[in-house]
Amino acid sequence: MDKKWILGVFVLSLILPGVANAQNEKDAGVKSYGVIHNIAEDREVEKVGGIYEPEGLDKYMKRKFDEVNVKMNAISVKIDALTASLKDIDAKINNLQPPPVDQEKKS
Repeated sequence: MDKKWILGVFVLSLILPGVANAQNEKDAGVKSYGVIHNIAEDREVEKVGGIYEPEGLDKYMKRKFDEVNVKMNAISVKIDALTASLKDIDAKINNLQPPPVDQEKKS
């Protein structure tokens, strides 16, 4: 009987902290206008019909994709500049003349 009781206490001591952490994570959210919304921190809260609510998922995703699109365009511009630089370097390498060969060294 004592072994079962000790085992039960041990198992409960492992489970209870996990339950407490899950509860804390569930309570974590974004507080806006006195209300806690369980949403991402960067998601905006807007007033619709006199009620504050999280922005629609479509608006949130559009904003995120627009941010990614701006970053991709910046990367594309940098890649284009690097490509132009590499073409310029390649042209300069192709225009190089080999050094003259001494006729005396050949004989």
